[in-house]
Amino acid sequence: MRKFVFLLILIAAVFTFAEVKIVLKSGEVIKVDVDPSQIAQIIFVPKQSHLIFSENFDSYSPGQFPPGWGVIYDGAGTEYCKVDNTHAYSSPHSLTMLGVNGWSQVIGWQIPYPPDRTKTYDYYHGLSKEEYQRTVNWLKEHPEIWVKAKVMTAENKVVNKASAVIKFYKVLPRWGTSYGGVSFGKTSNEGYIIAAGDNKMSYEPYKWYEVLVYLNLKERNFSVWVNGKLLTKDAPINADGYPEFLALVSDHANTKVWFDDIEFGYGYPEVGE
Repeated sequence: MRKFVFLLILIAAVFTFAEVKIVLKSGEVIKVDVDPSQIAQIIFVPKQSHLIFSENFDSYSPGQFPPGWGVIYDGAGTEYCKVDNTHAYSSPHSLTMLGVNGWSQVIGWQIPYPPDRTKTYDYYHGLSKEEYQRTVNWLKEHPEIWVKAKVMTAENKVVNKASAVIKFYKVLPRWGTSYGGVSFGKTSNEGYIIAAGDNKMSYEPYKWYEVLVYLNLKERNFSVWVNGKLLTKDAPINADGYPEFLALVSDHANTKVWFDDIEFGYGYPEVGE
């Protein structure tokens, strides 16, 4: 640090004005015009990330609907949304879901957390006015939220439909509003695609992928990483207001999907391989 400060003093002695370039790991260059004589100290302050809850479904019995969550749409039936011991990223359990063509299966975790984490909920009509206001008030104080999860899908039974989706969501007005997320699915011309914003990448069924969705409600944009690599950055949120839920979705592809090792928090997330 002393050598770095001494270098700044030398720069200030030679130049009266300078352009500082900061090169990020992504290759992006940030330029700042600064008078070196006005620099007293440079302090690096990392953005903070705070974990609200994590869930690997290992403490529940196979076939059980996970407590703390609520059904928004039931897809093939709530009996198909259950803790599963046939596939898991971290053994022994994961959560499996099944939507059908024309009727997705969607469950939600209230932001930041439900009133009672031991209960299950009916969220078909969203939150009550009082509960939604509690969520909105919290989000105004914590406008940066994120979710990280492991996701796997079976082979699509219906093409040009999404299979697995993880997103931030508000139920009403019907059929809901999305506030950023990531989807898995198969198209007739591109094959299996993970999509977020305007960006896509290929994937393989029956293979686990780690997705991270970061939502900035102050700047009204979201970013997505897959397996630690940036897929989309600062995609616009084309919706007003605030989400109610972190939503897990088995969409219209009539395809089984699995979720595991879910983490939900606020602040700027830790990103890495």
